[in-house]
Amino acid sequence: MRLVAPKSSENNVKEPLPRYVSRASIHVNYPKSELNTPEDVEAYAEALKKALLNEIKNNRRIKL
Repeated sequence: MRLVAPKSSENNVKEPLPRYVSRASIHVNYPKSELNTPEDVEAYAEALKKALLNEIKNNRRIKL
């Protein structure tokens, strides 16, 4: 019979559980209330991307 020491708990670090949020609950920091030009679409898309990536960075998952 061979005895084995238990593995160190340092290797057993648990990731925090993700929190789920709905897409509608994410605030997009965009100053206009409508899109009128291709430039508006590009600016809004960039603001949306930043907002979504911030949620992911904060360990949140986004329900579409």
